[in-house]
Amino acid sequence: EIVEEELSVDHVIPWSYMFSDDLWNLVYCHKGENSEKSNRLPDEEDIVRLEKRNHLLLTRMENNSKEYDRLKIAIEKDYVRKFWVSFKG
Repeated sequence: EIVEEELSVDHVIPWSYMFSDDLWNLVYCHKGENSEKSNRLPDEEDIVRLEKRNHLLLTRMENNSKEYDRLKIAIEKDYVRKFWVSFKG
């Protein structure tokens, strides 16, 4: 558990690649981890965890919101993996 004062929001695929704050790419983490990661691309293990988290998050959201619709599209179009692969090279 992370105490609120040490909580940060991380762009799994760094903002410097995406220039976007889409929900499907954001996770809570410890401030120190976020600073340490900087703008490094995640490894595949992190991508798999993000994909699983997005599926779980979608099941917990109310399906009548704009964010729900955006997350659903992101999952259907496999944004996490597609963007990760394209930036990985």
